Amino acid sequence: MSAFSQNSNPQEIIKKGNKVFVEIADEDSRGGEEYFVRALKEWNYWVVAENLENADFIIQLNLDKKAMGKKTSWAVLKDKNGNLIKTTKKASAHVSAFNGYNPFRASVDELVYKILKKEFR
Repeated sequence: MSAFSQNSNPQEIIKKGNKVFVEIADEDSRGGEEYFVRALKEWNYWVVAENLENADFIIQLNLDKKAMGKKTSWAVLKDKNGNLIKTTKKASAHVSAFNGYNPFRASVDELVYKILKKEFR
């Protein structure tokens, strides 16, 4: 049996124009929060909700910062009850002058503009 109710279709929950609440997985991921929210708003596929009550679903930002100059990010999309809808591919970025020496920004920009944007057209 599915974790979703009969009346909820995961593809309908995450469709274009719906409201998404951004959740940060842990303190390691907090460094990318500002850049992730900015990129989601610029992309304008979903509307970023200020709180969970006004959202249709949750997108959780995860950042792995084990390596000093390389950051890896991915997103987990969940319904408002926390049921998994989808986990994205991972995006990685290195420190460089092109990203202002900010691997957090580079990694989440890659996640939004290359992975999410490609998957959700």
